[in-house]
Amino acid sequence: MPATFARLAEEIITHEERLEMQNPQPMYGGPYEEKSSTGLESNIAALLAYVVSPLTGIIFYVIEKQSRFVRYHAMQSILFGVAAIIISIAFNFMVIVVSSFSWALGALFSLGGLLLALLFFAAWLYCLIKAYQGQRFKLPVIGDMAEQIASK
Repeated sequence: MPATFARLAEEIITHEERLEMQNPQPMYGGPYEEKSSTGLESNIAALLAYVVSPLTGIIFYVIEKQSRFVRYHAMQSILFGVAAIIISIAFNFMVIVVSSFSWALGALFSLGGLLLALLFFAAWLYCLIKAYQGQRFKLPVIGDMAEQIASK
């Protein structure tokens, strides 16, 4: 029985080595691998810029002096956070107005607000993951704006 366990462990290790060769770990930042002036790795600083968006985005945009990668993600975090707040406030206002006319439509709009919140949450998680992976990706509309502002 111990020989079977040892052989099984060896097969697992061999399988993990093969998986590592087939799926190598991403090189954080790729061409955006720049030293961050925060003292953190650039992918970690970019991830932290999204944590309490837009507040942490503002902090990292102000303190980061070297890494264009971190500044880009910080600006995208700021724009994403501000857009999410404005859209949420506008949608909640619509819910209040609609529900004053019809409680059924108000309830329907409230469900739409829940779906909107889930959409923002999913987009926020996607931003966190992509920043940690060192990828410079663009959110629709916001990404181009962030790139223009951060490159100045």
